[in-house]
Amino acid sequence: MTSDRPRTSSMQAQLRELLDRIQRLESRLDPSGKAAYTGPAPTEKLRHCSLPKVAPRTFGSDVSAHRARLIQWVSKKWVNGTKLHYWFFDSGLNSAGDDQKDIVREGFSVWEDLKIGISFQEVKNMSEAEVRIGFLQGDGAWSYIGVDVINIPGQGERTMNFGWDLQTDPRGVDVPVHEIGHTLGWPHEHQNPFSGIVWNEQAVYDHFGAAPNGWDHDTTFHNILEKLSTGEVMGTQWDPDSIMHYAF
Repeated sequence: MTSDRPRTSSMQAQLRELLDRIQRLESRLDPSGKAAYTGPAPTEKLRHCSLPKVAPRTFGSDVSAHRARLIQWVSKKWVNGTKLHYWFFDSGLNSAGDDQKDIVREGFSVWEDLKIGISFQEVKNMSEAEVRIGFLQGDGAWSYIGVDVINIPGQGERTMNFGWDLQTDPRGVDVPVHEIGHTLGWPHEHQNPFSGIVWNEQAVYDHFGAAPNGWDHDTTFHNILEKLSTGEVMGTQWDPDSIMHYAF
């Protein structure tokens, strides 16, 4: 167990540095530094990100509980210096015009400018891409989290989707920045166990079950009400202004 401690300390230092850089992202999205989201009031009904549900990783009896927790903690994170290649579906129902793609490209540029140790490159061939972006209308906005984009989907499947017209969404580039944040390994901030949010759960189910989201009970629970474990929380106790936080 002691052999894991230096590695854990090093990882914590890297994560602290990364979180400092993410604060610069919030400042870029909103120069006032108060709120990343500047669109309609939270009472207006907007479409929201719906994360794919992925079964938790399991370990054999030869892996100690401490080591299992450590692996789960870092297993979805990319190694510093990674270059992620992204590709847009160019035909069929998953494709879209440059009016949509350019907003997503801008989202990658926002993250790129932070110099967080992860770079991005658009490629022309699907076989070269870890991140495969579709625009299947009606399928919501979502992304697999972190390295799940290479561990879960098949080679021809989407790892990220934008299921509505980004040009008409008042949140603008915030939508792809949020989804790319998931690709980088970040969960939803409003599910932080330290947030202190006390939900009117039935109202949440009613709200997200209605148009335009139309979520079932499990989808709403998975994306809103289910709390992250304390071991998944890195950095601040709770950041209500995070780009990974819904506008509540």
